[in-house]
Amino acid sequence: MLQLLRIETLRSWRMFLRYPVDAIALIFVMLFMFFGLFLGAEYLAGGAEKFGDRLQSIVILYVTWTLVVSVFAGVSGELQKEADTGTLEQLLIARVNLPTLIFVRAIASLGVSIVLTVVTLGIVILGTGVELLFPAVVLIPIIACVLGGIGLGMLVGSITLLAKRAMGLIGILQLVLLFLITLPWESWTGLSKVAGYFLPLTSGASQIKQMMSGQLIALGSEHAFAFASGVSYFLVGYLMFSLATSRAQKLGLLSQH
Repeated sequence: MLQLLRIETLRSWRMFLRYPVDAIALIFVMLFMFFGLFLGAEYLAGGAEKFGDRLQSIVILYVTWTLVVSVFAGVSGELQKEADTGTLEQLLIARVNLPTLIFVRAIASLGVSIVLTVVTLGIVILGTGVELLFPAVVLIPIIACVLGGIGLGMLVGSITLLAKRAMGLIGILQLVLLFLITLPWESWTGLSKVAGYFLPLTSGASQIKQMMSGQLIALGSEHAFAFASGVSYFLVGYLMFSLATSRAQKLGLLSQH
């Protein structure tokens, strides 16, 4: 497994270095979206000073969303690339099963996504003047969100295997992920609070907001629930992708991609 991860990591970086224009274009798109949202919210709020400590949360939530979207879209994107080049069926006779291979590729490409995100974050900090106090424990809900994103990506990948194309669905779900990440779950009470635990990304993103504003630092049950939610969505996505792979093989659908 480690050797596979090393090979896929080298593959991701070589693809990244071979097509630098795509990476630069992606950074511009990420910046354009952030500053479009930021300037619009600043105008409605009556100035950046109105954000207070919430500006840190907004920046980190946007960074988290870009990471989640990168792994989420990367799963179906990898399947679509293999299908377009006619090599998808060949992956099924590899030593590693297809679900594991796709998961390893998602983890391997995460390094490239982190580099792009860090560059974007640096420009955002310069553009907004925000001072980020980044507690180490905030990595736990971020990892939970990324795991949930991979799981959701594998769920959509299951549809891609059976329906051949799902690019329109991927575009819509990227906005749905932004909606889930920005939900104010921390202010919910009663049944809605409990229901929030079962929504993907919501509880983890809420903890990120609280931790970046200094309201939740110590590790506790909230972190455990958020991490369990991310792991659960990953396991469900992996299971559904495995079932979809078996179904596609049985029906002979992979040769039709």
